[in-house]
Amino acid sequence: GCSKHHVENPSTPAGNRAVVAEIDGEPVTAAELVSDIANRSPYYRLQFRSADGQKQLLDTLIGFEVMAKEARDRGYDRDPEVVRTMKQQMINKLVQNESQSTTDEVPDAEIQQYYASHGKEFLRPERVRVSQIFIGDGTRARIAAQAALALRSSDEQGFRALVARFSEDPVSTARGGDIGAFDREARNLPRAVIEASFKMSTVGEVSGPIETEKGSYILRLTERTPASTKPLSEVRDQIQGRLASERRATRIDEWSAKLRSTHKVRLFEDKLKDVDLTPPQAAPSR
Repeated sequence: GCSKHHVENPSTPAGNRAVVAEIDGEPVTAAELVSDIANRSPYYRLQFRSADGQKQLLDTLIGFEVMAKEARDRGYDRDPEVVRTMKQQMINKLVQNESQSTTDEVPDAEIQQYYASHGKEFLRPERVRVSQIFIGDGTRARIAAQAALALRSSDEQGFRALVARFSEDPVSTARGGDIGAFDREARNLPRAVIEASFKMSTVGEVSGPIETEKGSYILRLTERTPASTKPLSEVRDQIQGRLASERRATRIDEWSAKLRSTHKVRLFEDKLKDVDLTPPQAAPSR
């Protein structure tokens, strides 16, 4: 099997270079203990401040290293899945370190330009807020609707009284019929209710009964908010994050292309026609 190789870090304190154990002659250093404990929670680290705790940590690390060595001895370090995972971890580290070497600060002028040219992204849609009376029986719903339509538009308490008397939805009834604000793309209400809500234009206006598969609704408009654009101050951080992310992606793509030019790469595209791309688990059973 493959042996474990240690790469000395010049910045590692001398005390941490000490060999604290050996496995088949291969050293385990104090630095590996430090690395192991660094990946644990602060609460967990407190347990290893005592001598007994340090012995326990060493015993845990030895168990880990013994299992790893056994896996290497059995050739699992050459397993395609393991190799691919290791490559991915190395790439992640490489990209992370490369990204940290440059700044992703976006000039204010670029943020303003993005905001000005992507106005649709920052639109607040038109919204309405309504109160409802929900009734399963159509005849009873028509009686409730007549009573609601007879109210003055300013008689909110009168509508609340009708909610308490007629409505069969316990959640909205507990709030005086209020079902909150929503836009035209709401998914938690029947489409007929949404359309009827947006047809009302004046606060206090009543509509109904609206027939749906669930039952009948009588609606009262309590608020209407026109569409508006979010101010730049509200979305600046969002734009900054998006542009910075795009800069990083572009920079990594350019860097990757540059790396390809520094390595000898040969493509054999004619071989692709003979490749079976069906994943093993998806292959038909025989």
